[in-house]
Amino acid sequence: MRKVAALAAVVTISLGALTACSGNGGYCSALKDNSDAASIKAGDMSAAITKMKSVRDKAPSEQKAHWDTMIGYLEKSEAAKGDQAKMAELAGEAAKVGEASQAISKYAKDECKVDIKTGP
Repeated sequence: MRKVAALAAVVTISLGALTACSGNGGYCSALKDNSDAASIKAGDMSAAITKMKSVRDKAPSEQKAHWDTMIGYLEKSEAAKGDQAKMAELAGEAAKVGEASQAISKYAKDECKVDIKTGP
């Protein structure tokens, strides 16, 4: 259960550790423009989801599915409203969310020259 909560926190703040951005137009700019996600309060998933959707909307096609995976997980987590049984059901998605996060981070670094922190 703690892993699920920790993963949600990592996904929520992952945009917060962005650094300089170059190349790939709107997507890289969106990553940089939303780098203040770390200032979102930990309990405010709605704000994090909104920021992530704005980045996803500018993402190249090969990245959109990764963003959808992360956003979907956070939306389900938010909808669970702390219900332990519902959160336990989400635990099965942790590996898929981790893979999506890694794919986004790799693309950001390789194509945008942006480092995204994916862990504490």
